[in-house]
Amino acid sequence: MSDTLTAAVYMNRGWWVADCPRPFCHHAEYFGVAMNGAGVGGLHPEYMMCGGCSGAFPAAWPDTDMRRGVEQLLGLRPDTTNRNWYPTETLSDLLWENTMAGITPSQNAIGAAREQGGGMLLSISGGEVTQGFEAIQGGTPRLALPGGQ
Repeated sequence: MSDTLTAAVYMNRGWWVADCPRPFCHHAEYFGVAMNGAGVGGLHPEYMMCGGCSGAFPAAWPDTDMRRGVEQLLGLRPDTTNRNWYPTETLSDLLWENTMAGITPSQNAIGAAREQGGGMLLSISGGEVTQGFEAIQGGTPRLALPGGQ
């Protein structure tokens, strides 16, 4: 495994992916099993195995709270081509993008917040995204790390 190169993990179209960090390789790997059952991607919780150059590199994942928040906020987007996140973006950035695209809290969350005396419908605190007084519903990630990591 490379001691100097690290594969930065980001989300593209609802998939956790990483580009090969080796110069001139231009290959990327995804995490999980392909929906068509064609195989397992080369991105793993600890490392990336590049199918282009056969290199092995440590994988730099966002921390657990950030992964969950990204999956929750992007999971609300109906079009999977818009489920993208890069490590330079904050959860507040994703929330702003959702709001600008008209992706708003569900009617159930609005009703629950009203019943509990109002308050913020969406909140981000330490990487946790909440809607009303409960976690966002419907933001189930398509891919998640094993063991809830």
